[in-house]
Amino acid sequence: GRKRGATDIAIPPGRQNPDGALCILPDAPGRTTSSVCSRQYARRAIIDADFGFLDYQEKAELAISEAATSIDNINKLIEEIDQETNRMIERTEVISAPGIPAIEKKRVINSFAEFLKNKANKLKEEAKIGAGRFATFSEMIIFLLPIEQQMLDKDKYKEDIDAFLRMAEGLLQVIPKNRESVAAFKRTIENIPRITAEFNKAKKLLVEALDDCVMIFDQAERSIFEITAKT
Repeated sequence: GRKRGATDIAIPPGRQNPDGALCILPDAPGRTTSSVCSRQYARRAIIDADFGFLDYQEKAELAISEAATSIDNINKLIEEIDQETNRMIERTEVISAPGIPAIEKKRVINSFAEFLKNKANKLKEEAKIGAGRFATFSEMIIFLLPIEQQMLDKDKYKEDIDAFLRMAEGLLQVIPKNRESVAAFKRTIENIPRITAEFNKAKKLLVEALDDCVMIFDQAERSIFEITAKT
């Protein structure tokens, strides 16, 4: 037969991606080869063509650690917004006194709006990072499973899988509380009346950012459940 080329991708028998194409993995002993795969999976294969099982483990560990950092950052940002909102409420009571021109009141409110926009953009960025890290964690573990099945005995394989799941166990325990907290904060923001055009834009952006945060919690749970289902 022909010699194997750089574009040949080793695949575990029977593995398929969601598109119906064969699921690709880096080269491993005893596997057949195929160039049949979706564009997405082909791109990933090129990037990870030389990976071994320790590379996948390292990448998974780093991804879940960075995902946890993003969730921590989201919580800190929401706490900052909450504290500043409380200070603004007190300040609004002061500037609401009779005789203070609307232009002065708007200056204070619009300054707060800029603060909200800044924090909302940071929330969206952290949600984006976290979502990407959770996706990477799930992908690396799913890629790793068939490799370890071939390399390890049944007990060692189960031990490794349990270790991977423990990486995310702590996050799974706090996600429901985080989701509830973000949802409650979102309701609070939505109930703030329309004050100025700039404030209304900031409010809308913040609500979108909070929705993004809820999505990362949902994705985290789906990623772990997907891994569990494949083990």
